[in-house]
Amino acid sequence: MANWIWESGMRATTVAGVRVAKTEPLEILLVDDEIADLELMCNALRKEGYKVIPASSYLAGINTFRFHTGGFDLLITDVSLPENNGCELARDLLALQPRLKVLFVSAAAGAEVCRFYGMIGWEVHFLQKPVKRDKFLRLVRLILENHGDPALTLGAR
Repeated sequence: MANWIWESGMRATTVAGVRVAKTEPLEILLVDDEIADLELMCNALRKEGYKVIPASSYLAGINTFRFHTGGFDLLITDVSLPENNGCELARDLLALQPRLKVLFVSAAAGAEVCRFYGMIGWEVHFLQKPVKRDKFLRLVRLILENHGDPALTLGAR
């Protein structure tokens, strides 16, 4: 039986505890209307080996998701977006890919907004902007490893 392990933004397959081969990079859909933040997060993630597809609005995020083959491993989105908000984006994408992991990153009181929209659970996390690069990358890795950080999930009190 094959197990998945995560290493520097890459998937690797192991069989009976032996590493067999690295496969394609993990894919992240990153949505933020603040272009400077979008570029900073994209660059940080790409340096770690992740494949990042950026979008700058709700509609761009929806269209990118729909036309991307194979789904995404993680959605990272700002809460405040043009046309709609990141909570609605996450709900719409979760309807298409129910096991999609979500990380909200926002300068606003985003966690409360997302709770209002019913975005509570282990696979939904929140970071308040500004966020340090190392903390951001550590949480992304933890989420992708299925550990997450209970203190940063929207279900945390």
